Amino acid sequence: GTDVAGTISVTTGTTGVGAGIICTVTFAAAFTAAPIVLIAPANRNAELINIALLTDGWYFDQVNVSTSQFTLNGGTDALNASTLYKWNYVIIGR
Repeated sequence: GTDVAGTISVTTGTTGVGAGIICTVTFAAAFTAAPIVLIAPANRNAELINIALLTDGWYFDQVNVSTSQFTLNGGTDALNASTLYKWNYVIIGR
């Protein structure tokens, strides 16, 4: 991806991924102000998490957007083991 748009791909290990940071995306060049980050599922596995957003606690935390990076965070349930999850992102500078 680029600092404007891209795809995040996360393949979990044999034990899955629990609560906390799933991944951090670091921009190649820092923005002058924290940008707006739009994120959408790019495969069925990520889509099923978004459908379960309110019950399973998975979310994209807009608070964790800075001028140099953003994070994708998980709630209380683990991502399934040995599974590929993909999200597309678009960055809007301010």
